[in-house]
Amino acid sequence: WYQRRVREAVVSTQSTGMAVGKPKETMLISETSGLFSADRVAEDIVCGIENGKYNISTGFEGWILSQLCSGAEPAHRLIDGIIQALLMPLVRIILLFQHRQFAQICKDNAS
Repeated sequence: WYQRRVREAVVSTQSTGMAVGKPKETMLISETSGLFSADRVAEDIVCGIENGKYNISTGFEGWILSQLCSGAEPAHRLIDGIIQALLMPLVRIILLFQHRQFAQICKDNAS
């Protein structure tokens, strides 16, 4: 019905690169949900690929964000689509508050 493909993803992991060269605001925002080790993220990606998942995330915040951003992508299972449709309004409200928190972090640390 549709072609499954692996998509590119951008993730923040605990690494030396995270401690060097990142703006202070980025570091503070990353602290609100914590960072995952590169091994943990890699494990989740491999597991997701092996299970044929279209959307792969790590951690609760990553899962919530992937549900909110699911849009027109195919659901892995019917129940996933139902959960996405039911959670979307609530998650959108939660993320509005989270964006305000991130904006305040940036404002407080503006040079």
